[in-house]
Parts: sequence; structure tokens; C-alpha cells
Amino acid sequence: MIQHLARPPQLVRITCAAVLAVAGWYAVQTVHPDCTYGMITMGDAQGRVRTDEEQSADAYQQAIASGWCEAPHARWHDWLG
Repeated sequence: MIQHLARPPQLVRITCAAVLAVAGWYAVQTVHPDCTYGMITMGDAQGRVRTDEEQSADAYQQAIASGWCEAPHARWHDWLG
């Protein structure tokens, strides 16, 4: 009988630990704030034509560096207001 009563609190502790672990994982995921930026399709200095993904990533980094866009951050930063 005593073992039966001890089991539910252990299950509650395990469940709470699992919920906290998932919430912690979710909180530290990187989010990219909404940002509108433009890019011009051109070759690089060596004349190589870069892919759209490369050009977009470069334009995004330039927008962050210039202050037009907010840098990516952990999700929990948004929860603080």
C-alpha cells in the first residue's frame, strides 16, 4: 500500500521535469524578427553569380548590420516585453 502511494508523486515529478525541459528548449530557440529588406541580383567580385539564397543571406546580414533589421535572438527575449 505504501509503495502505491509513493508512485503518483514520482510520476508528477517526472511529468513536471519533462514539461520544464520542453518549455526550456522552446524558450531558447532562435527567432528571426519580421524584417523587410531588398537585394540586387549581381555577380560577386570574381564575376561568379551567387544563388538567391546566398544573396538573400548577405542582404539580411547587411540589413542587421545597418540597423534596418533586428538581429535574431532567443524566443524568451520576446516574453520580457
